[in-house]
Order: sequence, then structure tokens, then C-alpha cells
Amino acid sequence: MPSAGKSPRGSVPPICLDEFPFSGTGEAPSPGVLGSTTDRACPGPARGHTPRAVERITEPQLMDDLAQAAAYAGADFDEPHRQFVEELSSRINDLTVLTRVVDLGCGPGHIPLNLLARHPAMRIDAIDGAEAMIQQATALAKGRPGADRLRLIHGVLPGASLPEPQYDLVLSSSLLHHFRDPSDFWADVKRLAAPGGHVFMVDLRRPPSRGDVSALVDRYSEEETELLRRDFYRSLCASFTPQEVRAQLVAAGLSLSVQSLGDRHLVVWGRLR
Repeated sequence: MPSAGKSPRGSVPPICLDEFPFSGTGEAPSPGVLGSTTDRACPGPARGHTPRAVERITEPQLMDDLAQAAAYAGADFDEPHRQFVEELSSRINDLTVLTRVVDLGCGPGHIPLNLLARHPAMRIDAIDGAEAMIQQATALAKGRPGADRLRLIHGVLPGASLPEPQYDLVLSSSLLHHFRDPSDFWADVKRLAAPGGHVFMVDLRRPPSRGDVSALVDRYSEEETELLRRDFYRSLCASFTPQEVRAQLVAAGLSLSVQSLGDRHLVVWGRLR
């Protein structure tokens, strides 16, 4: 949940998973899925002790609460959305010929609508597992340039049915960290990317310590609601390191590049051969 600015409200308190029950079965995640996972609370470092590394703490895969979806639709994510489009354009050549595009975990639809306004030949199928997010995206798309080339799909990944069997470009922004098992995400990327197709994904990067998590929330959540601040904290704890993502790609048989991006993101990109 990236945003911009400096918070005047101090550090977000530690988040306990009991406050945020899992969707679906409600079962706690299994440990050790190429990036350690725990269902314990998320304590800050004790005074006088060296901060320990942040263990991965999963969060709910779906954001199907109406208030939560509305908060994301109305939040100021202009800077990370702009950065996503700029990084995509700099790392993948000639987007004008990539006409069949899928956006996995589209949320309220800001990124696909931004791309459609820039690329008149592009058609995007945008899928999200949260019906509330699709409702927000539908409302946002009304009257926007390129909205007639956008198909919004309510479907839960992995394995959701899409209008096309494969795509020239598979996009994703801040979705990977929602998966308890990241291999499910990469299996869908592999399934949906056409031979010779491109992949581009940006996600949060797990910081090395609890203090770093809180500092990032303070730095980038100015004027945001407590709901968004808590979601940002939780998402940072749920995200992966570049090393973990590289191991995931090896296990999935995907030859893609991974790089840190700024102080809180990582980017994955490449072309399938």
C-alpha cells in the first residue's frame, strides 16, 4: 500500500494477525514457502537490543470490504502509479505492439486506465478477486479515455478464467505479497504469458527490521487514514525480499530479472522464451 509524504502521527503500533482474520478458510499460513512465514504477532524491536530480521507475516489475499476498497480508490497513489508506468516503459521496448494485456490484481483500476490513455492500440483485461474493488474500478472507468478497451473481471487467482488464453504482456502491481504461497502467483504468470510475451511486476520489498517498517509507514503515509496506514504496515511485513523472489522464479522455471526499486519496492521483468 504505497503512498507519499511524511506522517505527523508517529509510528504505527505493532499489528497482530488476530485483528485481521484470513479470508477463505481462516487457517493460518504454512511456514517456509520460499520466504519464511509466521502467524505470530508483529512486535517491534526491544530497547537495547539489535533489531531482528522481519519474518514474513501473511495478510488476507482479498480486499473485499467496501470501506477498504473505497479508501484505496480515493487514496493518493499518483506517485507510485506514475513510477509503475515509467518503469514499465523503460524496461519493456515498444509497448505499442503489445496489444493483449492482462493486469493481475487490478484493484480500483488506476494503472490499466493510465496505460489505456497512453496507448490507443492496447486492450487490457483487468482481474481482481475482490468484488468491491471491481465495483470501484467500474465507477472510476466511466468517461475515462480508453475505458472501452478495458474489460474488468471478478475472479480469484490462481486459476481464474480469463477472456484470452494468453497475453502479450502480464502486469501486476502489489499483488504477489497477498499470496500465502507465491508459487501460485508465478504459475498463473507462466500460464497467461504467451510464448515470447513480456512480464512486468512491481511489489513492496520487505524491510530488514521492524524499525524500518515503521519508518517507511511514517515517511509515506502522511494524511492517510488509519486503515491505509495499518494496511501499509501489514503489507510490508507480508512482502518478499529480492533474494526470495529470485528463488521463487528459479523454482517456477521463469528466467526473469529482479531488482530493488527505491526504498520500498522491487521490480520483476523480462520476456518468456
